[in-house]
Amino acid sequence: MVGGPGAVIADGRRWGRCHGGTVWTRLTYAVSALRGLRAELPRMDEYYERAVVMAELLAAKGIRTFPEPPHCNAFRMVVEAPGDVVTERVVGAMERERLAVSPLWQDSADVPGWAWTEFTVGAATMEWTIDEAVDLLARILLG
Repeated sequence: MVGGPGAVIADGRRWGRCHGGTVWTRLTYAVSALRGLRAELPRMDEYYERAVVMAELLAAKGIRTFPEPPHCNAFRMVVEAPGDVVTERVVGAMERERLAVSPLWQDSADVPGWAWTEFTVGAATMEWTIDEAVDLLARILLG
């Protein structure tokens, strides 16, 4: 969803076409955006506060985070292992525990032997205590 001055809207339309063409209706996107505004926007402070605490606790367990502290409800997690190794751990947890803890991991372009992914705190994260979530991530990601 894009809101703002006419020039911003026009630029958004142009980029919308560049990223998949002109769709015949945007109703499903509008409904989803409206739901997000109603259900998720009021919780953003809560998500952000959880992200700050989780990032600090993850760092204490050896999972680096960036930026420090997070600027919003999302941050990068960085671990000392190749991306395919960490992804294998994540996929293994999906198979064993029916639980997706992060997106797939990528090798770091800056530091050989390290991998990173983006982590977003949202409604699903809030179903866990902070300690439960951090312990689970550390157990899976660090192997």
